[in-house]
Amino acid sequence: GSNDYDEATGNANWSEIAAVDDNHDLPDANSVEVRFGIDHPAEYRYYKFELPSQGDKWMQLSELSLYAAYEPADYTAVDTAIAKADALTKELYKDFSGVTAAIDAVVRGKDASEQTVVDGYATAIEKAIDALEYKDADYTAVDAAILKVDGLTKADYADFSGVTAAVNAVVRGKNITEQAIVDGYATAIEDAIKALKRKGD
Repeated sequence: GSNDYDEATGNANWSEIAAVDDNHDLPDANSVEVRFGIDHPAEYRYYKFELPSQGDKWMQLSELSLYAAYEPADYTAVDTAIAKADALTKELYKDFSGVTAAIDAVVRGKDASEQTVVDGYATAIEKAIDALEYKDADYTAVDAAILKVDGLTKADYADFSGVTAAVNAVVRGKNITEQAIVDGYATAIEDAIKALKRKGD
């Protein structure tokens, strides 16, 4: 085998490949079928075949058939990435289409000669997962509670500090995975309002 075309067509430094011979006598007593296999055919770009000397016998190469057989590509990383995507709850994210597209782009059945392509599928899925963004938490109940507070007259109550503290405790910008915390803000404000006592009561 050789990887240099110029050398392969001239005086190349060929590397001998150990081939497994499997001779089959044909019906014609003067003919022999020789079968051989190359363990790693992708190792070299060019191959030549040498026929051993048979003394004064004539030798003729009547047919040469080449069959390339590669090991299947390894889809382990792809399957792992897909399993990770499947474990996610799509509804929690603003846009899951990138992950879906990366998974749909996977082509099965490739062989080892295209392992880099298969690895690219896994990388694309992982990147799409990393790019996901959670939906924003719903602050509707919080805003409604604060609106209720804004409709109150602080001077009418003996102590309004509990309501003020509950409103000031609200942290904006939380995502949907923290919805319980956001709902807690609304509950705290509502409870503070319920606890208010008018002056003179």
